[in-house]
Amino acid sequence: MLTREEIKQILELLREKFPSAFSKKEFLILKKGIDLDICKSENIKINRTKLRTFLSIYTAHPGYRKIHVVGANRYDLKGNIVGQVTEEEYHNYKKFHETRLKQKQFLKQKASR
Repeated sequence: MLTREEIKQILELLREKFPSAFSKKEFLILKKGIDLDICKSENIKINRTKLRTFLSIYTAHPGYRKIHVVGANRYDLKGNIVGQVTEEEYHNYKKFHETRLKQKQFLKQKASR
């Protein structure tokens, strides 16, 4: 789990190093495996586990979820289009986030008992 401060620090770092992919103005659908590209980059040193946790949080943001649709372009770290969201990817993404939301709701209910 990352603290809010760690999330903020990672986001600021990614925006500094990869402004085309992590814009302050808009979300872009990231290419699959972008965590590996970030870890291989000489510009940045970051723990892969923390990065993957951050990306899970980042891609769960309502702004990201809103644009994650079939046919949406996927972008690399330089902001280049490298593919599109397939129907299968969209359904897997949607299913994953629905399950995650149910888990959060369950834990919230359990904590309030």
